[in-house]
Amino acid sequence: MKRTVAGLSLIAAAVFGVVAAVPAPAMADSTVTLTLNCDGNCTGSWAWYQGGTLLSSGLITGTSKGTTVQPAAADSVVLGLTQPAGKEACGVRQGFSFSPGGHVNFIVRLHELPNAYHFGCFDTFSMKS
Repeated sequence: MKRTVAGLSLIAAAVFGVVAAVPAPAMADSTVTLTLNCDGNCTGSWAWYQGGTLLSSGLITGTSKGTTVQPAAADSVVLGLTQPAGKEACGVRQGFSFSPGGHVNFIVRLHELPNAYHFGCFDTFSMKS
């Protein structure tokens, strides 16, 4: 009896143009590869956001590769790169936006010539899913 009622409901919905609400599949967190290339001792940082609310953040140091988790709900990330370089550190910080659950492929670059405050800084920090 229940099968018949369910079947009739689907037929009626099709005949009268009723659209059944089907929930979207849940997005899952994904793994992102981090690559830090620097001369000396530098630090790469990241912070995942959804609508301006911080979801998670982290750091990577030295010249290395690593991974982090991209929260499925994240819609932006801020990448930072700093290097101690004399009296004053070199540094850059940049934000990137994307669709939640979307792939990321971002890079920040330090390209600062030597001056009275610091040595030259020529480093990169990238993130790719």
